[in-house]
Amino acid sequence: MTNDMKIMYDILAKKYGYDVKSLHLPTKERQELSFKAIMESVDLNNKTILDVGCGFGDLVLFLNRQSIFVNYTGIDISDEIVKIGKKENPEVTDKLYVMNINDVVDKYDYVIISGMFNLKIDDNWSFIKSTLKKAFELCKEGVVFNLISTYVDYKEKHLFYVDPCDIFKYCKTLTKWVNIKYDYNDYEYTISMFKED
Repeated sequence: MTNDMKIMYDILAKKYGYDVKSLHLPTKERQELSFKAIMESVDLNNKTILDVGCGFGDLVLFLNRQSIFVNYTGIDISDEIVKIGKKENPEVTDKLYVMNINDVVDKYDYVIISGMFNLKIDDNWSFIKSTLKKAFELCKEGVVFNLISTYVDYKEKHLFYVDPCDIFKYCKTLTKWVNIKYDYNDYEYTISMFKED
């Protein structure tokens, strides 16, 4: 992700603090709707997961409330957001890191990417493809991520919309095993990619 994005998230975090607005999300309910779709897409219980663009580490807190317990690692490019997450969520203090996915070398059962592809940047497609390729290299079992659909009533200029057919075609270049979950709202969908073995 670009340095401009890092600066933007640092500014939002300084302005809003421990609030989903710092993550460029409208409400906590909106965030948890995405988390619920991820949880329903794969069995994460007792798995090692890498949460890319983890924000405050809210995903692991959500999973714990659902009695889904994981060995969690969260990475984010925003120093400010990670600092707030460590301060506000004692459960994830030693599990959040300021890091880019390209610097990760350890492997995890699942790599999760929630909301990270939503904002429009210079070259969204290159960013999405390179990130998913790296994520699939790092996973032992699969990758789960979400996108905003092109099948919407209106579009906001700062958001990036992806036709499910286009991303499906790319995912199929990485693996034969791809699932699309598009039954929880009308503007977002969740994709799971699995290792063939």
